[in-house]
Parts: sequence; structure tokens; C-alpha cells
Amino acid sequence: MKDKKVIIWGLPLHSHTHSYIHDCFYQAFKHMGYSTHWVTDTRVEYDKSSLDNSIVIACGVDCATLPVSDSAFYVLHNIDDEKYKQHDNWMKLQVYTRDAELAERNTQELATFTYWQEDERCLYQPWATDLLPHEMIYEPVPAPEINRVINWIGSVTDGMQGNLHQLQEYAQQVHTMLGINVGVSRGVSRQDSITSLRASRHAPAIVGQWQCDYRYVPCRIFKNISYGQPTFSNSEVIKKISGDAFFEPDCTKLAVRTEQYLFNRDFELEKEIIEKVKNEHTYVNRCQRILDVVEGLER
Repeated sequence: MKDKKVIIWGLPLHSHTHSYIHDCFYQAFKHMGYSTHWVTDTRVEYDKSSLDNSIVIACGVDCATLPVSDSAFYVLHNIDDEKYKQHDNWMKLQVYTRDAELAERNTQELATFTYWQEDERCLYQPWATDLLPHEMIYEPVPAPEINRVINWIGSVTDGMQGNLHQLQEYAQQVHTMLGINVGVSRGVSRQDSITSLRASRHAPAIVGQWQCDYRYVPCRIFKNISYGQPTFSNSEVIKKISGDAFFEPDCTKLAVRTEQYLFNRDFELEKEIIEKVKNEHTYVNRCQRILDVVEGLER
């Protein structure tokens, strides 16, 4: 597979929430030794020959000018255009939710949160931490209880898939209990995210009702853990990553339990959880799974 180049199509960094996914794919494939190119200006028309002998990672929100090439292999996220599916040089990529395990989909479990649906040529897997394995140098934060700030990095949204109400419940309890407000920031650099999260008293992964119900796996869980923070979540998916002790469905109680845990920590368990994320939940893992599927389909 190393004779193929990898092309990440569209979404320059900070232009869209999915641009951070593309950045992680770009960094991981480069780290793995692949000739990797990120086409950030998709307003320009590209000749299809530029995609020859490549694996193309593309997303539906920025694919209007993506050429069709018989010699490229397309990894399509939320793209239903049949012009990319005229031959056998394509697969779908979707995030894992509970629907990946529906009996009628007849999926094959490949790993934790990872399934393959043969008839749809679809790989289901979650996103991951934005740190590469060799960058995961962080020990558990030694004493977050001394911090008088709580930093939330990322989106806070309302609506069906939003987490606004759940985060408000948590923030209200934190303010009542500690007199601390939750600070929210978006679009910060990876290093600033790490610095901010490691300086935070708590680092929860709070999701909305839809994500709870459908068992969507937020990348925030993997990121916070990889930065060295003990991470509690109101989503039961955390049980498969960290165990039952870090799950609390009630966001008010989640704030209380997080605070209690800081004064009775299990550092050895935290190190084991960090190691699990390092071994199973980086973009190197996600990219390698894509490569394995591509290789199997091209045989």
C-alpha cells in the first residue's frame, strides 16, 4: 500500500468542524510514511490524473469539484453521489453509533466501536485523539484540584444533537459547589488545547441526549484522556474505554463525582486508560483500519 499516495480532499483547517478530522488524517498518514497531500483550495478544478494511484479521503460538505478517477480509491464520508461508485474503487466511512450493530445491517465487529458492513461497503468507527502515539507523553495531571478554572474546548450547541442543556446542568452544579464558571473556547491550536485542559480542574466529556441514546463516541473522551485528565462522561460508551467508575448519566451528579474522585484517585488505573487510548484510539489506528479495508477490497 505504501506505493499509493493519500489525498485529503477539502476543508482547510478551521474552516469547518470536520476540518479538524481532516487535519488528523493528514498528520497520521504522514507519520505512517505515506506521501500525503491535503487539497485545501477546492475552488480550483483539478484534472483527474492528479488522483492517479491514490487513496482519497473526502467529505460531503466539500466535494463539489472532486474529480472522478478510475485509478483512485475513494473513502467517502457522507457522500452519496453515484459517480464515485461506478466501479469497485470506493468505500463508505461513517462514525460509529448503535445503528452499526443493528441485526439487519449484518455487520462484522472488527474492534471496539468498529464494524464493517459488506453490502454497503461501509466502515463504522469513531474519531480519535488528535495526538499521535509518540506524542502521548502526558502522565496523569498530578493535582487538578488546585486549579480554579474549568476549561471546555469545543462546541456547545442546542437542538436535537446538542449538549447545551446537559452542560448547563453540570456548570450550574460546579458553580454552586465550587464558585467556578465553565469557560468555553473553540478553534484553538492543539497545543493550546492540551495546555488548557491540563490546567482545568475537571475535564468532562458531556454529550446531548441524542448522542447518549445512539451511543455516539465523542472524540473529547479520547483527547481528554490522552492529555492526562481523568475524564467522566454522561455517555455509557465510556464504560468500554475507562470502565464503569467514570460513567454518570446525571450531569449534576457527574460534577459531584468528578470532584470527589480528585481526592481519592487511582493513578495506576488512569495510566492504564491512557495506554489503552494510545494503543487503540489514535488516528494511526483509524488510518490503518481504512488501509486494511482498502487492501481487502482491492484483492
